[in-house]
Amino acid sequence: MKKNLCFVVSIIILSLFSFGIEIEIIKDPKPTCFEKNVQYEPLKKYKEISNEDDESETFIALARSVTADRSGNIFLFDGVFCEIFKYDKNLVFQGRFGGKGKGPGEFATHRGSGGVNLNISGKNRLYAQDYKNRRITVFSLKGDYIIDYKTEYKFTFNPAQDIDGNLYIPSENGGVIDIFNSKMELTGVLLDVKEFRSFLFYEPVPAFKIVYSSPYWRNFRYDLLDGNRLLVYIRNSSTIYLLENRKLKKKLNIWPEKIIKGYKAELFELYQKNDDAFINFSVNFFIDGDDNNFFYIQFGEDRARKIVPVYKFDLNGDLQKIFYIKRTGGSITIFQCKRNNTFYTIKEGSLVLYK
Repeated sequence: MKKNLCFVVSIIILSLFSFGIEIEIIKDPKPTCFEKNVQYEPLKKYKEISNEDDESETFIALARSVTADRSGNIFLFDGVFCEIFKYDKNLVFQGRFGGKGKGPGEFATHRGSGGVNLNISGKNRLYAQDYKNRRITVFSLKGDYIIDYKTEYKFTFNPAQDIDGNLYIPSENGGVIDIFNSKMELTGVLLDVKEFRSFLFYEPVPAFKIVYSSPYWRNFRYDLLDGNRLLVYIRNSSTIYLLENRKLKKKLNIWPEKIIKGYKAELFELYQKNDDAFINFSVNFFIDGDDNNFFYIQFGEDRARKIVPVYKFDLNGDLQKIFYIKRTGGSITIFQCKRNNTFYTIKEGSLVLYK
């Protein structure tokens, strides 16, 4: 009873805050790319680490996040053990590090949540963002603990640091991303929070408007292209921002013809049912780890073709190719990253590699 009352009060408070937010609705977005004019290229399963393979210390229980370095070494965060598992490019087990706790190199329990986000960034180091412990932990690629950075941001995000030691964190200062130096002193705020307040076709219901109109982890993704270039993707409007030396260089809309039609139909169906739910335009976004001149957006699944596609774009927003895997039962496969000509995906707690 108390939990239900708290939930109702929270919704009322959020609704009151949301009334003052000005929202722009893009009612008739024109497609910026057309699927029929590009090549569809199938991906083949290369290797898999399954959570059904119970083999002593190499057993993973719940894969949550994965990244890979230039040598093909794979780093996988397990949400049950709260450890990072390391494998070489042939998926030969190399070791595991981390563990549950609040000490150096340890992580909070994440079994029922989004877990710890991993990324190779900065001076070729492994970054692990642990939102429950409110910090970013940095490891060497051998798994040695280096340093912690305390953060105030309450949700998951992609941990990124440039070669000068600047950290890029979702903004709590009226922008999209805040920049902190290695001493965790705020040195810059990128873009404006208003960039989240543009939606395709419909706006969220009042109770959720303030959440979707802010730097909430479901609303955007970003990563560094190199030392001074940053790519940001806002999912509400499917907009790409390219920044260089902290200045906006390019703003692009990414609206594939077929996907945008399906998205409009899904949203319309929700609103016809008076459903409070709201769906994001895309599932995931990531930069090409082999060539920073390209990025990928996963828009969901193509039900007519029974495939899960991932779209490859160049930095001008031009669609280059559509890679895909066959749709199987259960939850959708989430493409996490691409490096060494390999796509790293997670499905139902297992890691699956495609080439």
